[in-house]
Amino acid sequence: MQWVAGGEYLMGSEDFYPEEAPVHRVRVDGFWIDRHPVTNGQFEEFVSETGYKTVAERPLNPADYPGASFPQNCWPIPPTCDRCAIAAR
Repeated sequence: MQWVAGGEYLMGSEDFYPEEAPVHRVRVDGFWIDRHPVTNGQFEEFVSETGYKTVAERPLNPADYPGASFPQNCWPIPPTCDRCAIAAR
C-alpha cells in the first residue's frame, strides 16, 4: 500500500454544469492506495464474494445534488422509466 498525503484543492467549476458551482476550496484527508493494479478478474471475484456495489451501481441521493433536477416520477429510478434508462445503467 502507498500513502497519499491529504491536501487542499479547488473543487467545482463555473464553466460547465450549474451543480458544479461554486468553485470552493476543499480539504481531502490522506488515504492508502494499492501500489499494484487489480485485474477485472480479481475485482469480479471480490464482488462475487462480498456483494460489493460500486458508487456507480448504488442509487443516487438527490440530497447530495442540491439544485439538480430529476425527471418527475423518476426517483428512485423505476426500471421502466425510459427517460432515466441511461442513468439506471
